[in-house]
Amino acid sequence: MDEAEDEAVRRTHQNLPDEIGGQIEDLEEEIEDHVEVDLKLSVDAHSWTRYRA
Repeated sequence: MDEAEDEAVRRTHQNLPDEIGGQIEDLEEEIEDHVEVDLKLSVDAHSWTRYRA
């Protein structure tokens, strides 16, 4: 995200009740974790395919 998007997200979170804002932040972190794992698995699979060839 660029700075403008980051600021828009911050403003949106500030306008939400704390409980919902916290849940959104937790979900964002969980999504980031899954993206990192998926990327690592993709790289590992690609490396393994190249190794076997």
